Amino acid sequence: MSEEQRVRREQRFEDLVRSALDGNAQADEVHALDELLMESENNRKKLIESAAFECALADAAKGDRSLGTIDPATDESVVMRRARAEKKDALLSSRAAAALIATTVLVVVAVMLTRGLTSKQLGSGIQVASSPSGFAVVASQAGVDWKSPEVLSGDILPQGVHHIGSGVIRLELFSGVQLVVEGEAKFVIDSPLAVTLNQGAVRAYVPDVAHGFRVVTEAGKIIDYGTEFSVRVDGDTTDVTVLDGEVGVVQSERPEIRFARGDSLRVRNAVTKPEVLETPVRVMSSSSVTRAARQ
Repeated sequence: MSEEQRVRREQRFEDLVRSALDGNAQADEVHALDELLMESENNRKKLIESAAFECALADAAKGDRSLGTIDPATDESVVMRRARAEKKDALLSSRAAAALIATTVLVVVAVMLTRGLTSKQLGSGIQVASSPSGFAVVASQAGVDWKSPEVLSGDILPQGVHHIGSGVIRLELFSGVQLVVEGEAKFVIDSPLAVTLNQGAVRAYVPDVAHGFRVVTEAGKIIDYGTEFSVRVDGDTTDVTVLDGEVGVVQSERPEIRFARGDSLRVRNAVTKPEVLETPVRVMSSSSVTRAARQ
C-alpha cells in the first residue's frame, strides 16, 4: 500500500468514527467501519479512545463538571473544547443524544467483546479483557438436534459453521440484533453485524443502532435498514419477507433493490432478478422461542 493510499484510508476511518459517534452513520458506513475494525487492532484502539473522549465531553456538556479536569495548553484550546461541549449539550437535548449513546455502546461493546483486543491497560485506565470466541449468545433453544458441537443456552456461540438438524434457537448478537434460527439450518455468525446462511430459515429483529446488519446467502446479500425480516435458504434459492421497515437486496453486478413492509420475494441465484413470492416466509418469533424453551 502506498503512502497516499494509507493516508486516505486513515482519513476514511476517522470520518467513519466521527459519523458513528455523532449518531449519523448510514448503513454503508456501518459496513465500512465494521470491516476496518475487523482488520486492524490499531483501529479498534482508536475507536475506544475516541468513544471515551466523546463520553467525557458529553459529561462536561451536561454539567460543565469535567472541563476543569483537562489541562488546557492554550486559551484557544479552552475555547475549542467549550465549543465542542456546547455542541454536545445541544445534541444531548435532542433525539441525536439517543443515537450517540446507543451507537457508542454498540461499537465499544462490539469491539471490546469481539475484535481480538489483548488484555492491555488503555490510556484512560480502562482494562480491556481478552475477547471471547464468538459474536452471539444462545439466549434460548427448543428441541434442537445439534449436528455440530452442542452449545448450551446462556453460552457464547463459538465462531465457525453451526449445523442443527431440527429445533429452533434464539441468538442475541453483541450488536443488539435478535436472531431466531429454525432447523434444519447451517449458518455462520461472521460478526455482530453479519450472518452467513447456507441452509434453513432465520428471523431477525434489528434495532436502530444496528442498521446495516446483513444476511449473506449464495443468491445475494440481504441488508437491513432498521427492520424485522425473515429469510429462508434452500440451495441457491433465497426467500425473503419484510415484516417491518425496509431491507435491500444486493446481487453480483446489480444495483441494490429496496423492499418494504409486507413484501416477499425470491432470489434464485446471484444473477437472476428477484421475483414476487406468493407465500411469505414464516419463522417463529423470539417470544415464541422463549415460551417453547420454558415448556
